[in-house]
Amino acid sequence: MQSLKIFIIDPSHFTFPYDHHLAQALANRGHEVMLVGRQFRANEERPDMQYMHAPVFYALSERLMVLQGRNLLILVVKGIEHIFNVIHCYRLIIKQKPDIIHVQWSPLPWIDGFMLRCIRSIPILYTIHDSNLFHNEQASWLQRVGYRKFLNHAEAIIFHTHFSKNEFFGNEYSKEVDRIQERKLIFQQLIAVIPHGILSSFCRRPQYGPDKTVWIPHEKIKRIVFFGTLKKYKGIETLIRAFGSIPPDVRKDAELVIAGEARTSLGRLIALAREVDISSKCQFIPRRLSECEIDDLLHGAWLVVFPHSECDVSGALLRALPFGKPIIASRVGGFVDLFEPLLSHHLFPSGDYKKLGELMSALLSNDDLYKNFVERTIALNDRISSWDQIANMTEELYLRCINKQ
Repeated sequence: MQSLKIFIIDPSHFTFPYDHHLAQALANRGHEVMLVGRQFRANEERPDMQYMHAPVFYALSERLMVLQGRNLLILVVKGIEHIFNVIHCYRLIIKQKPDIIHVQWSPLPWIDGFMLRCIRSIPILYTIHDSNLFHNEQASWLQRVGYRKFLNHAEAIIFHTHFSKNEFFGNEYSKEVDRIQERKLIFQQLIAVIPHGILSSFCRRPQYGPDKTVWIPHEKIKRIVFFGTLKKYKGIETLIRAFGSIPPDVRKDAELVIAGEARTSLGRLIALAREVDISSKCQFIPRRLSECEIDDLLHGAWLVVFPHSECDVSGALLRALPFGKPIIASRVGGFVDLFEPLLSHHLFPSGDYKKLGELMSALLSNDDLYKNFVERTIALNDRISSWDQIANMTEELYLRCINKQ
């Protein structure tokens, strides 16, 4: 097999766990891989790497964020810094001369497109992690403008699910992607569905060692857990209302834990928990958890819930799977691709808090049903592609792009 020099670009480390596992698998197959991103933060675990890491982006804004936190001024500085960082990235590409450039995210497409337009001799791939840009949530117009033209520079596009592929070609962002629309029959061979793999932990301490946190299994407490960045489209209000709809005698031994950095109104969520009378049973941890904390949280979970209103693929779900805890999710997008037909009973109608409440209530009341959900969730692990298989599929697409040049 031909050894390739591969650049993977994710300026903000939006999907670093995915980037890492892919880069590691490609490196293990004999390729020279460089992940271009930002510096690791003080509270972020750095995994063992068989590839190179180039912290090209956001050195200044990351330092300012440590001092001042995330605010509008920092975001303005980050946007300005991005322009200079893109120039640095371009120079690195010219110097290193990779065989392939694999872009994971474009924070400012109208800027990033200029760089890609200057690189004509190297094939460029782009992974569309979100078929519906920003999940229809509020974002700066600077993050949207130029997205269609940016996609025109891609020699190939990767989706993680067939749902994402079909959804993308039906939404507004694909309508003016000329190279995709006009050359669809030719280009179709370079539009690939390559699945997302299971995400292993970066935690460096012995698993569940003497310094474990409070998130340990408790025979009398059934922890129902949501974790991940708290955003509107993730359906957290649906989960809170659903937990509140469970009869008090059924949920007497249950506890709801909602953990993750808040990118929506935390006050509104707390007020809702108070409104449905579950404040004493609902704990919020509104910050980014470390890898070790996520391990402990999942180890101590009784049930993990993903009540999203839309989803292409959930990294949090793929992080939770190896822990063998039952998982239920809304019947949307990538969840349907993953769960059906084996785990169709694990899905509930998106936004229907009564149905979710009934499902959680049934699990709390029926030990046999709960054990069945555990067994089926464990069986789901076997349906997930290994990272070596994913790297092999990605490698084949790289070679098709190179041979097409």
